[in-house]
Amino acid sequence: MHINCTEEQLCAHPKLLFIHLLLVWFLVSCTMYAMLKIASDADLHTIFNFFWFMALLHNSVIEGMKICIIRP
Repeated sequence: MHINCTEEQLCAHPKLLFIHLLLVWFLVSCTMYAMLKIASDADLHTIFNFFWFMALLHNSVIEGMKICIIRP
């Protein structure tokens, strides 16, 4: 059964909270790696675009999880 829930309900669900924390850890790791990789020759505009893309990706995944949660 597909439900539509709020972010509070999403964070209250242990399994989804664990998945969310894994996702955040993965994004932070990718961000740190990319910063170390491109810091030598990247300008501020490239770094800003990268962070904007990561934030957009994170928000879209959270919205998708809120819409497409299957009740256990």
